[in-house]
Amino acid sequence: MKKKIFCLLLFCLFISSITVFASDWVHVRDGRYGGDGDPFHTYVDISTVEKNGNILIYWYKAVSDPNGQLSYTRIHKYEVDLTNSPFRCRVVEQYVYDRNNKEKSSYLIPTPWQDNICDEDEINAVLRSLKSGHPRPTP
Repeated sequence: MKKKIFCLLLFCLFISSITVFASDWVHVRDGRYGGDGDPFHTYVDISTVEKNGNILIYWYKAVSDPNGQLSYTRIHKYEVDLTNSPFRCRVVEQYVYDRNNKEKSSYLIPTPWQDNICDEDEINAVLRSLKSGHPRPTP
């Protein structure tokens, strides 16, 4: 019996660990670090968006210019409390990859809830896509 439970838990862990790889990254916007620094592009994974009451959970990816000084990819799993505006957010998971897509760091302990750490336009785009039933956000 213990062996069956262990195998079931191992299977669940495997399935949950590949969630970020089974994705549909949709481009949200472009920007520059520090206003005039290296360019970057942001994406939201529409295939893994979850909404339970006033809580929204989604994956966010920022990719810097591969030719820039700060070439890396940062992936966050955000949890957003939609109760009030500005929205309160926290990072549930975070992964950073270098220009060769080698993982440089990961943080798996959720941060405390904070105001203004999530992009409200990005959140509203995700919410519009959920409300309209469209699989892609419109920023």
